[in-house]
Amino acid sequence: MGDSGPALAGLSQMFNNPEGYGGLPYKHNYTKSGDYALTGFFIPAFTFVSIEGYIDKRGVTDTVKAKNWYEVQRQKLLSDPKEYAIKCAEWCFNPDEALALEGDNDFDTAILQEQLSTIVLHKLGPKPETGFLEYTFKNSEHKTENINGFKWLRDPNGKVKILEHPLKDENGNPYRNLYVAGIDSIDLGSDETSEGTNDPSQFCIVIKKRIRGLELPQYVAMYKDRPRDIREAYRIALRLLEYYNCKAVLEKSKVSFKMWLKERGKDSFLMRRPKATYPDAQFRPNSKDWGSPATKEIIRHQLDLIAAYVSDYGSEIWFVEILDELLRYSYANKRKFDIVASLGRHMPTYIVIYK
Repeated sequence: MGDSGPALAGLSQMFNNPEGYGGLPYKHNYTKSGDYALTGFFIPAFTFVSIEGYIDKRGVTDTVKAKNWYEVQRQKLLSDPKEYAIKCAEWCFNPDEALALEGDNDFDTAILQEQLSTIVLHKLGPKPETGFLEYTFKNSEHKTENINGFKWLRDPNGKVKILEHPLKDENGNPYRNLYVAGIDSIDLGSDETSEGTNDPSQFCIVIKKRIRGLELPQYVAMYKDRPRDIREAYRIALRLLEYYNCKAVLEKSKVSFKMWLKERGKDSFLMRRPKATYPDAQFRPNSKDWGSPATKEIIRHQLDLIAAYVSDYGSEIWFVEILDELLRYSYANKRKFDIVASLGRHMPTYIVIYK
């Protein structure tokens, strides 16, 4: 593909809703997450490479070798953000890449692409650890590092990614209010996790360290997954909130996670509604309202704040997953971008300087 602009936005609508436009739906798992989806017909670039050495005598492509070849070609273009984005759309591995040039991404893609190049091409900067965060118990025989009632188990198959473990005060406790979290949740019993939907959502939580002294605001941890039992995602999110001793901003309509926390006496880890999300005329300083409404105006405000953060601190983002979603973001398909939604939740609070 490789096209861009409004025409591509129209194609995106038809592709993601083929039945609505009189098309034949195609079930496949050539998606970013590997989950199955019903869309228009799609074939990844790496399934039909005709280069000698990448096809057998029957003309069948070795998809593993072909995908590796394309990835090498892509990485050669990382230093040229615009050309890289175009080639990823032309040599697409999934529909998101093919439709990435819809034209409604207001983030500074040059900064994002340069940071991605620093990490992937030049292999510079800190690398997040992957693993599992577990509670510690008395008389435990596990030979792991114990940190404030938790143990961090490094595992390449883990779902939690940590760039920096929580900083602690003189008493050995994580600093209060130094960290803030944003959550894009999934409600129990909703159709958001159904394999029948064209756009299965994922639970996502990101942890950000606020400005402290000369230290710049930085994302230090994240978790994104769509477990079979969504309560597993709830449990992992709670561990992260306790581990970093922080509160999270949740979308107001996502009540299942809030009720799950309340049943365990942990709903204090959810933040009241940020002041920045109130119209001035309706703001009530003593309001017990919680969470952030997902109105069009508030989402646009959150995106503006994300764009400002990227412009000011894009070189501090060391999670490839975050950079990737910011580069591909499309407001028209915003439900696909769980990480960006999580970033937006806490953005009205991130500028607070920790003292």
